[in-house]
Amino acid sequence: MIAEIIVNLCPDIVTIQEVQIGRACAGNIGAPISPKIVASLQKILTLLQAADSSAGWALCVSPVNNSNRAKSMSDAYAFFWKAFPAQSKFAHADPAQGIICLQEPTILRLETGNLKGRRPGMMVFGIAAQAGDPPIPLKILSWHAPTPCNMIGKYGMPSSGRGIMELAYLDAVGGSIMKSGRGGQSPYQPAQAAPLPEVDTMLLADTNYQMDASQAEVVYHNLCENYTPCISTPGRIVKTTYSCDPTQPFKNPGSYDNIFVLKDHDKWKASFTFTGSSGSYDFIKAEAEKLGKAAGISYYATATAWYVNFTSLYKKQYGLAGISDHLPVWADFEINRGTGAASAAIKPTDGANNNCVFHATFGGLDARSGLYTDPQAATRRTQFALWLQGLSAANLENIRQDLLSSLIEVFSADPTVSADLRQLISNSNIALAAWNGLADVMKDYITGILQGRMLLWHEVSMIAQWQSISIRLWTLNKGAYFSRDLNAGHGAPRDIYHFGVHFFRYHPS
Repeated sequence: MIAEIIVNLCPDIVTIQEVQIGRACAGNIGAPISPKIVASLQKILTLLQAADSSAGWALCVSPVNNSNRAKSMSDAYAFFWKAFPAQSKFAHADPAQGIICLQEPTILRLETGNLKGRRPGMMVFGIAAQAGDPPIPLKILSWHAPTPCNMIGKYGMPSSGRGIMELAYLDAVGGSIMKSGRGGQSPYQPAQAAPLPEVDTMLLADTNYQMDASQAEVVYHNLCENYTPCISTPGRIVKTTYSCDPTQPFKNPGSYDNIFVLKDHDKWKASFTFTGSSGSYDFIKAEAEKLGKAAGISYYATATAWYVNFTSLYKKQYGLAGISDHLPVWADFEINRGTGAASAAIKPTDGANNNCVFHATFGGLDARSGLYTDPQAATRRTQFALWLQGLSAANLENIRQDLLSSLIEVFSADPTVSADLRQLISNSNIALAAWNGLADVMKDYITGILQGRMLLWHEVSMIAQWQSISIRLWTLNKGAYFSRDLNAGHGAPRDIYHFGVHFFRYHPS
């Protein structure tokens, strides 16, 4: 059914949420999901490829988005896309020429503190508007918000409202968060959380918070101020769920599902803009009408169709193959060539196996794909991990700040380890060798590198020291480019550009 819905809607990029992680999964944030679940998603991919063989349908699956120790459920995100939208049998008007994976899905975290509940998964695409165009980077975040629904709640506790607001702390989202005064008595006021991205960004979310619910103007301040909501808006509510009561399908249905696209800001101009065309697809009603027509019945109750779906599919969704009570939502976007983050200086790099930093630093231009690619990237990753593994505690002192900064982010979910690391980074008089937890933490840290986790910008500095090279790391803020030299003085610096979790080759003007 899911494959049929996707074909009928004719999208170029699709995300599926609430993908169950399976019993064989470790259940830790960032862990791979069960191979059986991946196989089920591969079946959908096979059906899409059979229905539209020229489109080049592809699939990536995110890791687990929440800890199994958390009170709210864990799940994962699936990303499907057409590599060749213009060649699709079901191409819409004025399709893009090509879509490539620049970065496989990764689960986002905060460098300081933790997001409560499920984390967003982010995948980075490169989209060529017309033949011969360089790929325009597009970050797509898929997010299943925590519960309770339609509630802000207390600081430090998971809730849908607080989760939506705290997205602004993520570098991949940025913007401002509404804060109240002491004791929550004074009115909410906006406060800057993180800089807005300067690369095209879309958030596809089951927010678990209706835009017409109480305090929605506080919760959605950032996503309405700095992003364009494409499904529901404060003045236009689109219902996107059925009730989980099988006998009352239209009792308090939600308008939780939405798509948000980053607006122009400062000197930055978006390449992807919302055309104003969007909606939700009520496949339950459509299937009911199809069944009624086949049976020669002029009227077939949607309520009955939901009851049948509920008893046969929905109530089984957590243990067996099932179906959600949410309806698919869609939105149409226009590509404004050359106006956004795809400047002449930023060159797309291969993102395969989370090795974009090696591709950006050491790669050459692949004329066929248009990407900077390093054939030795996988080998370099292993060699880097082994170099770290071979360093004595005394030699680790030479990379102390970069190493500790990386460890703090990697082990942010472990309060005991995080506390020790923060003490070490704030007090350089405490030798790393004096920390009893060093050996175990380094073992887990290096294992993560060997298993292919995304590398951090602090680790770029360590890579520069490992290779005895200089790297100039560029970032963009409010329309201006800034750089920092890593391991300066070791030859001409290699220029790379960084946003979110992805690294690009950079050609200074």
